[in-house]
Amino acid sequence: MLALPTLVVTALRNNIDLRSAELGPRLATADLLLARAGFDPWLTLATQRGRQANDVLGISPRATQTSDSSSATLGALFPVGSQVALSLSNSRVSSDPFGITSALPFPTSHASGLSLSFTQPLLRGFGRAGTYGLVDAASASVESARFRYARNADAVVALVERAYWTLRQAESDELVLRRSVDASREIYDRNVALQARDVATTLDVLTSERGLATRETQLWEATRQRIDAAERLLFIVYGEEARGATLLQAPYVHTTPDSAVVPVVPTLDAAEAMAFAQRSDMAAAGRDVEAGRRRVEQSRNQRLPRLDFVASYGYGGTAPTARFLTFADSADLRSSIWTLGFSASFFQRNDAALAVDQRAQSAWEAARLAQMATVNAVRAEVREALRALQTERDRYLRAGDAARLGEREYAAAAEGARLGLVTTFQLLLYEDQLAQARLLVSQARFALEDAGTQYRLAVGDGRRGYAPAGVRGEMK
Repeated sequence: MLALPTLVVTALRNNIDLRSAELGPRLATADLLLARAGFDPWLTLATQRGRQANDVLGISPRATQTSDSSSATLGALFPVGSQVALSLSNSRVSSDPFGITSALPFPTSHASGLSLSFTQPLLRGFGRAGTYGLVDAASASVESARFRYARNADAVVALVERAYWTLRQAESDELVLRRSVDASREIYDRNVALQARDVATTLDVLTSERGLATRETQLWEATRQRIDAAERLLFIVYGEEARGATLLQAPYVHTTPDSAVVPVVPTLDAAEAMAFAQRSDMAAAGRDVEAGRRRVEQSRNQRLPRLDFVASYGYGGTAPTARFLTFADSADLRSSIWTLGFSASFFQRNDAALAVDQRAQSAWEAARLAQMATVNAVRAEVREALRALQTERDRYLRAGDAARLGEREYAAAAEGARLGLVTTFQLLLYEDQLAQARLLVSQARFALEDAGTQYRLAVGDGRRGYAPAGVRGEMK
């Protein structure tokens, strides 16, 4: 037996379309990580060894100088545009023969230093919007992708529900036609028995036999439609797992029996308010607009001239022995330096930034228009769903009246046939009308179920009421 909640849970894990849609948030998350990468701290390490030899042929002896140096720089760019770098350096230089110079005061000189630099943009790149805007836009795009995935999940739930109710209707139609075949066979057997007693004519027997043959062909077609509906449902629910033994069960699977629930149709205002609050595509459209706005803010900032405030401080020295930033001996040479200033650069024509800004503004406007289109689409879908729900509700109730009248009509015709007041042909017509009335009830009932699915999808209520997606469904 197939239970709808179990099928929905299984489909949320196995459905191929939903698994494909799941890649959207992953791709958006990768774009976000890429955008954030520019703000990761960086560490640069360097080391080198050198040897220099100088001489003037025939005039001066050869002089050699060897050096070993190493350095490390740690820097970071902050979301507000500030950039900080800390550098450490250490070197050893020796000369043979030795001659005192300002750069080399000792035969073997050991130098070390520490420097700190700070840069703060004042125009281009200033603030979070100018520097971190693309990261914020990528973050909004991740949220949009997750909302769209949630909407795809709601659509898959609706797809499973509709396939399930299609199978239920096929089962109901098959049951109605099976009852019609049984009734026709009963009429045929009765007429054969009456003919044996010379009470019924050959025409009565032929008419009842034709009616039986007609209904049997209809039953075979209904059986085929039920199996087709079962296979479609299995493909939707089980995805890649819908093969082999799973599909072999299609002719034998059946839905769980239940009874129809006649819903109360909500008001238009309440339904629209629920849809705007719950539908994931509405939220996704809003996040797309937010992402577009962030990109516009940054692209507009990039059109400004570059004006930076720069500051730095350095401390170091040179000593005859190996040490690091400790220069306490009288022979040691120490130095410190600080700088403050501004750095400015201007473009005669900043066409690249202008093009990026125009593109960002166009994308933002497109996202805003798409949001308006989504709002209109939601309102239209809610209105259509409410009309469908109201119509199918009334239709189902009235179809029940038709079925009850058909039952009474056929019972009266059967009694008339027993008394010889109704012919076999007339009785078969009454039985056919009863079958049509029962089929009408079946169609109206499952059209009502489909309208309920349409309404839940329209207001974004598709997945509510089902178990978590981690639970696997099973077939029995």
